[in-house]
Amino acid sequence: MEDADYLLYVTAFQTPHCGHTEETQTLAYAASCGRDQYDRPVVGYSNFCPAKLSAKKVDWDMQLSTAVHEIGHALGFSSDHMSYFRAQDGTPLTQRG
Repeated sequence: MEDADYLLYVTAFQTPHCGHTEETQTLAYAASCGRDQYDRPVVGYSNFCPAKLSAKKVDWDMQLSTAVHEIGHALGFSSDHMSYFRAQDGTPLTQRG
């Protein structure tokens, strides 16, 4: 494997997060799951719920925008990760334990 700055794992498994009913709206979910010494995400995942994927042309734009949105979460853009953000000089914006 070549050196990489970031790894993104993409899967399509039916999981409990996908739900088990027709009314469940979860198409995909994602998060970062590994950080470097500067709190930058270096590993993330995105899972697409197969029961909600569609090959219909009418569903393409919605599924594409969901994929882009979820990859943003995998890259660390999420409210629970804002505490890891740093100032321009590299110091943490929030206190560390």
